[in-house]
Amino acid sequence: MRRFFFTGLFLLILVVPMAGFFLGIKVESSDRRELAGRPALKISSIRDRSFFSNYEKYFSDHFAFRGWLIRAKSSIDLSVFRTAAAKNLHVGLNGWLYFKKEIDDFKKDACGDRDRMRETARKLKELENIIESSGKKFIFFVAPNKMTVYPEHAGVIADSPCGKSRYDLLLEAMEDYPLRNFLRLDTLFGSRKGERQLYMKNDSHWSANGAKIVADEVMARTVPGLPIYQPKTLDGMVRYTGGDLAEMTTIRLNETFQDLQVTGYPYGVSIEKLKPLKYSGWVPMKYTVDAVSSAVLAPRAIFFCDSFMFMPLKFLQGSFERIDVIWSKVVPVPEKIEELQAARIVVIEAVERDLGELDIDLDAARSALLSAAAN
Repeated sequence: MRRFFFTGLFLLILVVPMAGFFLGIKVESSDRRELAGRPALKISSIRDRSFFSNYEKYFSDHFAFRGWLIRAKSSIDLSVFRTAAAKNLHVGLNGWLYFKKEIDDFKKDACGDRDRMRETARKLKELENIIESSGKKFIFFVAPNKMTVYPEHAGVIADSPCGKSRYDLLLEAMEDYPLRNFLRLDTLFGSRKGERQLYMKNDSHWSANGAKIVADEVMARTVPGLPIYQPKTLDGMVRYTGGDLAEMTTIRLNETFQDLQVTGYPYGVSIEKLKPLKYSGWVPMKYTVDAVSSAVLAPRAIFFCDSFMFMPLKFLQGSFERIDVIWSKVVPVPEKIEELQAARIVVIEAVERDLGELDIDLDAARSALLSAAAN
């Protein structure tokens, strides 16, 4: 009896998708690629047998209930085996997801990048001198990897004989090239993660809780003691669906925790998306506070950053006269020299896992700031 049951189940699995395919039953796919189209029936394609291979690809992409089966398999892989089909996704413990790229930093095996990180520290110091010589304030910080702040959920052991990540090597080099306004977010987050959840389980970025800490630290270094107007916020349990890491699993993942939500400012903020840049995947943005006589605002600023700053900017955008946001690892960006020259505050944020990609052009910075000041 048991043998007949499993035989029947096996035949059902084979027959139902095929029957559904010919009946035209479709289930929405979660694929992020273009699915194979139906091949045209031609004598030439039958002769060279390409029609049959192409039709097999078409059937594989469109058979009935395919989306359900893929999501079911992904759910089993994720919850039972802690694996995922996405090559750049690491499944941690207790439902935490990470970029697999962060494992390289966590294992602290970056001694081969010592010279590169020392050169980055030297360039940052020289850039600080150039910016401050032009009468501006310079702020730099690294957005820590989620695995740096929450290693306990990673399920990874750091066992490298080197014992240093690229960020460790940068900190080591910065002892010889110290910056006056360098924010140690890794230390700050480590001391505050017991209060609130600072990163999202299903996303590589920090939560609004973490973003608020970043925004407060930036403001404290920008204009110490200035009574900046805070945004209007709600503080309560928030349910999030999806996330950049969740999307890699093809499953609709949810998480709920106590987080902040920015609902607005006591005055208006204009947000303008500008022309895309050669050096950036995201379009640059301009935040401008509407004329308010009673508001005390920080002077104009320019941010060179990546997607980690998207959430902190929700807290910061109403505190400056204007913010120009350049999503770029290249500093400065040739198309935005006028904005750099007009800014009084220059902020650079680099994410830990991409530290090796930070590209500082000192000659361009000197030409833009010191030559312009001399003229």
